[in-house]
Amino acid sequence: MNQVEGLRSKVLLYAKDHPDAIHPIDIERVKNKDWFLKRYLIEYKNDEKMAETALLYSLNTFKTDGLHELNATYFPAEFYAMGNFIGFGRSKKDLAVMGVIGRCAPNVSNMSEEMFELALKFFKYIFMKYYLEVDGEPAVVYGILSGMGMHNVDMEFDKQVIAFVNAHAPDSKVTFLLIDLGWIVKFAINLLINLLNENLRNKIRFADWSHVEEWVALDQMPKYVGGTNEGFRRIPDGVKSGKCLPHLQHIPEEEWDAVVQQNGECILEGLKESGLNSLPDRNTKESVQQVRDSLKKQLGKDKINATDDEVKVRSRDFIIEKFLAATNNSVNETVKMILKGLDYAKTLKILHYGESHYPSEFYATGAIHNVNKSRAGQPVVTVCFSCIRPFKSMSAEMLSLMHNYFLQRLKIALFEGKEKNFHIVIDFNGTKKENIEFKLRSRERGSDSLFNRTFGPINYYVPGFPDKIHLLGVNSTIETEMNALIKTYKPEFQKRILFTTHKELDKVIALSELPVNVGGQRKKLNRLPKNIKSGKCLKHLEKIPAKDWKTFTNTSIDCINEGMKEANVNSTDTFLNTACAVKRLKDSLSKHYEKDKDLKHIEKRNADFLLERYLVATNNSEAEALKWVIKAIDYGKNMQVMTHNELDYPSEFFATGAVHYVGKSRTGQPVISICFRCIRPFTHMSDAMLHLAHNYILQRCKTALFDAKEKNFHVVIDFTGTKAENIEFRLFEMATKHTNTFIPGTPEKIHILGIYKAVEILISPLLGAFKPDFKKRILFTTPEELNKVIALSELPASVGGERKKVGRLPKGFKSGKCHQHLNKIPTDDWQKLLDTNIDCIGDGVDLQLRD
Repeated sequence: MNQVEGLRSKVLLYAKDHPDAIHPIDIERVKNKDWFLKRYLIEYKNDEKMAETALLYSLNTFKTDGLHELNATYFPAEFYAMGNFIGFGRSKKDLAVMGVIGRCAPNVSNMSEEMFELALKFFKYIFMKYYLEVDGEPAVVYGILSGMGMHNVDMEFDKQVIAFVNAHAPDSKVTFLLIDLGWIVKFAINLLINLLNENLRNKIRFADWSHVEEWVALDQMPKYVGGTNEGFRRIPDGVKSGKCLPHLQHIPEEEWDAVVQQNGECILEGLKESGLNSLPDRNTKESVQQVRDSLKKQLGKDKINATDDEVKVRSRDFIIEKFLAATNNSVNETVKMILKGLDYAKTLKILHYGESHYPSEFYATGAIHNVNKSRAGQPVVTVCFSCIRPFKSMSAEMLSLMHNYFLQRLKIALFEGKEKNFHIVIDFNGTKKENIEFKLRSRERGSDSLFNRTFGPINYYVPGFPDKIHLLGVNSTIETEMNALIKTYKPEFQKRILFTTHKELDKVIALSELPVNVGGQRKKLNRLPKNIKSGKCLKHLEKIPAKDWKTFTNTSIDCINEGMKEANVNSTDTFLNTACAVKRLKDSLSKHYEKDKDLKHIEKRNADFLLERYLVATNNSEAEALKWVIKAIDYGKNMQVMTHNELDYPSEFFATGAVHYVGKSRTGQPVISICFRCIRPFTHMSDAMLHLAHNYILQRCKTALFDAKEKNFHVVIDFTGTKAENIEFRLFEMATKHTNTFIPGTPEKIHILGIYKAVEILISPLLGAFKPDFKKRILFTTPEELNKVIALSELPASVGGERKKVGRLPKGFKSGKCHQHLNKIPTDDWQKLLDTNIDCIGDGVDLQLRD
């Protein structure tokens, strides 16, 4: 094993033993970039131990400082506007270039520690971005020192910078070109140079301006440093003043004013160059609020314009800020643009539909993927163009559905990325004539094609998004059409479109993050989300002709086969879920119960989400699922669980507070809470009373089950304060056995609180008898852990929650003595129930039970 492999093995072993110590991006570099390891070995003269120590120190620092998670919008516009660091241009040898402008360097040592640390982090971010872009190749850093004075020399800050570079840029291939070093700062600069390690000192070259073009062409340098490039903009899109960044609120406002005052000349240059009169978003909060108020006022007059959901989504601050930037902070123009976007979104219902609205056929092709992150932590959407086939032989409805599907995938990335923005990667490699479905106007149907239908709305309705559209493999067959289409877009959108290569793309998005079908290295990527069905089985897609699904599958079968191979599935029907098992189960149940007069009462049992759980539990065996569902329906019918509502149960049960149906989990799921100390034994009462209590608990759970639907629900059982008189598990056993036996996949979780030894001994045999699927849903927990799933403010005080005012008695309740259908229960039982539960009843209500 050579030294590089030895160092790699040691670092990867360390990463395995310390999974949170090294960022995944750096682990990939260790695995795949020999140069990255060689530099440390060369720097430490092949001393493997020292190289390993230094390398691990660098990797730990990169992770601890969160350098890979940073992006341009994290830092304030003030820093960019100064222009002292430039990541722009290419050298004469086509290598990355970085510039340092001495006269624009700030002095942050006389400011707060927070401002100092932020400035240092900014340098580290620029360094890391440049370091990744260079990717081990020789490069150039030029320093323009003309006009620099001692007020630009911050010895304390510069020492920290040099310490960082010394530690984390071993055996650097970078040439440092110092241009026009003046006598005023010469002594200070020489002091700083002596702090660099020997390797870095040897890379320094002194030159005057006349020699700059030997290294970097003037058109690769901005005008303000003496170059001729007029396209450079110091302030990236989406960047805001430090005063407006929530994560920088700990820095006093006066410090931002001091930064501007101290570096006013350079900042004014940067603003003028970016076409701005003031730092972006200094008044964003005020403008955003004005936009919100105007939208509320205008939509209040005409509710037809948009639904509440659409307004809520479209009015998120980061989106409003993009509109404001596009309109040069014009509130009126921003409101007009947003209203147009809302009307368009309402027409397509883009904001309403989730993943399960779209058919498995679309997901199966792999034409569009929402995958991991860019190197700056931004979401990425990939489009495999060779898997998009023309819709000329299909209905207009199918084309519209695919269009909405694409926009829905982009919407997910938009709201995941938020201020960070997102990337789109479109790979045209392998595209043939049959894939050419992106013309300006499709001659066959006289309407916009899928490509333009997707990107046209972004161009018109969503300014500032996405961060970049990376086009790969654009060949001569499609280049002319593509360029013609791009020219129709707004200039602001055009500049986001990049023709690129996989090598260049890897600097922005690691190829290990991208699926194989767009030239990435991520092989096993499940294309189909859970609960996705074939378009043939989706009721809301019945308007699409049945032949379209066959045509779509046939024209895309090669791409679908790729997805089947990745998922290790051999059957197309199984992969696409074209079997429509739920529909067949419904038909079978209708046939089985066609002569049953109570059929209308058990139709709820046929809810799709429930039938799907039976299919999952039986490994998609329709015959087994049907048997199981029939058993459950027959049991429910016998127990009358499906036919009774809460008013069929006595006020005595509600009054104890033993079972509550209030609140939601943090993900919006209903919650049933059970206070076990308020469940007393039924040993002195009739079996009829015990069975009624059992049905009462099932009724509460049934309500939660059908309220929750696909979301499922939670049960919280609190044993705190339970005494000997509560230890009677017949009711607990009956209720849990029912769920365990008849309703697979339900509830989401049963959270058990306050368990102690005596109860644990009694409950263990019962838990041991449950099915594995049900058993894994039972969690023994604490209030602190439970609070992470269900906020304690959502739970009643009887189970340790903080929700104090909970009405136990629903309107229209009556005592059990007054219910005719409960006449079979002995009158004495009602008094016994009250007597044994009087403390719990007294805790919860001031109302008296009425006969």
